[in-house]
Amino acid sequence: MAQAGEIAFAFLDWCVVIQSDDPNYLGFFSRLYSRVIIDAPGPEKTIIFQIWTRRHSPFEVPVFVAGDEVHQLWGPAPPADAIRIRVLDHLQQHLTNHFLIHAGAVSRAGMGVLLVGDAFYGKSTLTLELTQRGYGFLTDDMVAINRTDGRVYPSPRSPNIRPSSADHLDLTLPDEPGKIYSNHIFDIEELFPGQMGAAVPIGAVCILSDIETMPQAPGVSSSRLVHFWVENPSPGFLGDLRRLEGTTNLVTRYREDHVYITLSAGDKDSAADRIRALCARHDIRLLGVSTDMGHFPSFSNPSTLTPIPTSQAAIYMLQRLRGDREALLQTMSGGKPTQLFAELAGLIGDAACYTLSVGPLGQMADLIDAIPLPPRDA
Repeated sequence: MAQAGEIAFAFLDWCVVIQSDDPNYLGFFSRLYSRVIIDAPGPEKTIIFQIWTRRHSPFEVPVFVAGDEVHQLWGPAPPADAIRIRVLDHLQQHLTNHFLIHAGAVSRAGMGVLLVGDAFYGKSTLTLELTQRGYGFLTDDMVAINRTDGRVYPSPRSPNIRPSSADHLDLTLPDEPGKIYSNHIFDIEELFPGQMGAAVPIGAVCILSDIETMPQAPGVSSSRLVHFWVENPSPGFLGDLRRLEGTTNLVTRYREDHVYITLSAGDKDSAADRIRALCARHDIRLLGVSTDMGHFPSFSNPSTLTPIPTSQAAIYMLQRLRGDREALLQTMSGGKPTQLFAELAGLIGDAACYTLSVGPLGQMADLIDAIPLPPRDA
C-alpha cells in the first residue's frame, strides 16, 4: 500500500483532515489553508477526506473518500482544483452554524462591508483595492455569517487573484504561487501585513449589479441570466432573439471569432431551450449555452450607489446561498424557506444596504469609502 500523509486545518467550527498518497495534493491544500493549519485534529467536530491516486490504494482504483462516501476518480491524478471543489461541496453540507454567501467582505472601523455579486463582477479585485486602502481583509469569495452572533468571520481560505487583476492593482505576487485554475493563491499577510481582519458585525451590504443586463434593482426581479456563444449571428436572428418570449435585456459582445450574448429570463432553462431552437431555425452555430456561469460586465459605465431595503438585500443574498439549504432548514422548528429569509434579514439588521453598479474600480471604491457605517457595539 502507498504511504499516505495528512494535513489538518480549521474551517470555521470544523476541523478538516486531508489524507493522500500524493504529496502534490497535500501541498496544494497546505498553501490554500496556510493560515489555519493545525498540528493535529482536536476534540472538535472533524471531517476526514481521503484522496487515493494509486491503483494499489485500499480501494484498488483512484478514489476520493468523504466520510462514508467513495467516489472513483477520473484518472490517477485529477487537477488539485477539482479535488478542492469536491472537498468544499461536501464540507458545506455540514456548515449549518453559518450562512455561507457568495460574496467578498472587508472591514472598516470594526464593521464589515459585504460585496455580494456573481462571478466576474470584480469582487476579488474590489476587495483587494479596499484592502490596499487600509480596510481589513475578510474574504474574496465566500462570506460566513454566524447564525448566533451575526458576525462575519474571516475566510479560512487564502485569496486568489487573476494575473490581469494583479496587474491592474499593481501587485507583485509571491514567487511560485499555487493556482486555482489560472488564478494565483497567496497569503494576504504576504502582500498586506497586519491587514487580516477579525470577526465583525455587518455594517453595510453592497449588491453588485450591471445596469446593462439587469436594469431593475437586484432582488426585485426573479429573472436570472442566460449566457450563450454563437458564430456570425444574422440581423434576423438577433431581431427574433430580442422578441424571444420570457426574455429581456439582451446584451451582445463581439469577440474575434464569436459573439457572446447575455439576456435575462424568468425561467432560464426554458429560455435556454428556446435559444437552441432559434439557432437551429436560423442555421446559426451555437457554440455553448450556460445558465450557471457568471456574466462579464464591461466596467465602462459610471458606478452608482443606490440605497435599498434590507428585505431586498436579503432576497438577493439567499439567491447566492452556498452550502446545503435543506440542512439549514432542518435546524429550524418549522423548516420553512421564509424562516431562512427572516433569520438572514434579522442578522443584517440595521446595516446600510445598497446596490453598487459595477464601473471603474476607483469609482466603486470611492463610493464604498463614503458609506457611513454605524458605530461598533461595545
